[in-house]
Amino acid sequence: MSSGSSVKDSQASSQKGQDQPKPQHSAATGVTLLLKSASFQKAAETILKYGENLKNQPNDEKVRQINLANMAFQTRVYQIPGGEECMSAMGFVKEGGFLVFRDDSFRRVDNVLIVLRAALATKAKAEQAQKDAQKKAEQEASEQPNRAEMFRLLTAQIGRMRIYENPQLQEEARRCIPTDELKRRAATRKDVTEKSDADRLLLELLAWFKKEFFSWVDSLPCDFCGKKTKVAGVAPPTQDEIRWEASRVEMHQCETCGRTTRFPRYNHPGKLLKTRRGRCGEWANCFVLCCRSLGFETRYVLDYTDHVWAEVFSEHQNCWLHCDACENTCNKPLMYERGWGKKLSYAFAFGIHEVADVIWRYSRAYEQTLSRRNKVSEDWLSSTIRLINSQMVSALPQIEQERIFDRLERERHMLIAGLSSSPSVSTEELLGRQSGNEAWRRARGELGDIVRASNEAEITARTSKSHSTGATTGNASTTEGDATKQNDKRSNKDSKLGPSQPESAFHGIGLAQSQHEVSLTESKHDNGTG
Repeated sequence: MSSGSSVKDSQASSQKGQDQPKPQHSAATGVTLLLKSASFQKAAETILKYGENLKNQPNDEKVRQINLANMAFQTRVYQIPGGEECMSAMGFVKEGGFLVFRDDSFRRVDNVLIVLRAALATKAKAEQAQKDAQKKAEQEASEQPNRAEMFRLLTAQIGRMRIYENPQLQEEARRCIPTDELKRRAATRKDVTEKSDADRLLLELLAWFKKEFFSWVDSLPCDFCGKKTKVAGVAPPTQDEIRWEASRVEMHQCETCGRTTRFPRYNHPGKLLKTRRGRCGEWANCFVLCCRSLGFETRYVLDYTDHVWAEVFSEHQNCWLHCDACENTCNKPLMYERGWGKKLSYAFAFGIHEVADVIWRYSRAYEQTLSRRNKVSEDWLSSTIRLINSQMVSALPQIEQERIFDRLERERHMLIAGLSSSPSVSTEELLGRQSGNEAWRRARGELGDIVRASNEAEITARTSKSHSTGATTGNASTTEGDATKQNDKRSNKDSKLGPSQPESAFHGIGLAQSQHEVSLTESKHDNGTG
C-alpha cells in the first residue's frame, strides 16, 4: 500500500469520527450541572421552551434545528454548564453549525422536561423558604418590643386572678350579696323553664350588682360642699391608697368652692366591696369576685381597646357567657362591635388556670379585626398562650390538665367555626353604650348607630325649631348642653348607667394609652378611661 493511500484513509477515518454524534447525556446529569449555575433559571426556562415547541410543532424544521451561531441561544443555554448536556439528553445532535433533532420519539424530551420542571419547583421552594426565613427573622426583630409588651400583658393578670380565690375575700363578698333574695327572684323569673337555676341566679346577680350595689362615677360630688366637680388631673397615691392597689388618683375639682376631691382608682376587690363605685375596671374587678364567691367559674376579659368585663361558664349551656356588669348584659358578645362601634383587635380572657384569646367571640368583622391585630404575629401569640397555659396547669393532676386543654380546644374550634356563620344579632347588641354620661360616651364614639341617629335627628329638630323662632345657634347648643347635664345627673344618681374603665393602669402593665384615652385626655369631657 502506497503512502498516499494510507494518508487518505487516515483522513477519511478522522472525518468519519467527527461526523459521529457524541454520546447522549442523561437528563439528571445535565440538570445537575445546570443547577450549579447562577443562570439556571433562565437556562432552564429556555430549554423548556425549546422542548415544548418540539412537542407542539413536531414537523417544523425551524423547531427541529437550532443555529449555533444564534448568540441568544449560546449565552442562555449552550455556554452554561449543563446546557449542552440537557440539549443532548433531549435528542439534539450536532451537525455542522447546527443542533438537529432527528428522533421520531419524544420520550427523551418528556424526560428532560419533567426533570427540569421538578428542579425549577424545588429551587423555587427553596428560595421561598429562604425568603420566608428572612422575613420571619426580620419580623421577629421588629416585633421584639411588642412581644415583650404583649407577654407582660398576658402574664400580669394571671397573678391577679388568684386574689379572687381568697376564702376571706369570698366570704366578705357573700356578706354583701343578698343570696337568698336573689335565688327567690331567680325562681320567679318568666324564663324559669328555659334556663338552669345557676344561669337564672347569674342574671339576678348581674341586675342586683348594676341596680343596687355598685355605682358609676363620671365625677364625684365635692367632699366639702357636695356640689358638682370635674376631673382636673391626677395625683400620686398615698401609702394607704397604695395598700389597696391604687395605681393613680384622679383629682376632681369643685365647680363651686374650687376644692379638690380625691378619687383613688382602687384595684383591690376587697376595697371595692366597701367603696362600691368606679368605672368599668372597678366594676369588672368587683363583679368577678362576687361571681367567684357564689361558686361561678369566672374569667376576667381584657379588651385591648379599653374595656373590661367578665365571662361565666354555664354548665347548662356548656359554654362561656359574656357578662358586662356595667351594662347589666349577659350573652350579648357582639354589642361592642355592632352596637358601640368599637374597632376591636385583641380580647383575652383570664381564668385561674388559663388564658384564652377570645376575640372571635366579640368580633365577626374578620378581615378588619385581623388587620388591627398587628402587634405580634398570630403564630407567636398562639404559641405563647399555649406555653403560658402549660405552665399554669403544670401543678394540676394530669386528668385535670387534659380537661382544661380539651375545653380550651373546643372553645377555639367553636369560635373559629362561628366566623363562617351568619350571627343572630339581637336588638340589645345594636344599642350604643349605656354607662357613663352622654358627652363622655360621644367623645369615645360609643353611642352606637341607633342612639347616634336618634340624637342627631333630635338636635336637628331642635336647631330647626330655634331658627324658626329667631333663636341663635348658640341657644341650640345650650339646649343640647342642658340635656347632657340632665343625663349626667341621672348617671350619677343611680347606678343604672353602669360602669366601664379597664384603663391599662388596672393591670399595672404599662401599656401605651389607647386612642380613646388620648382623645379623652384632650377633651373637656375627660372622665378617665372606660
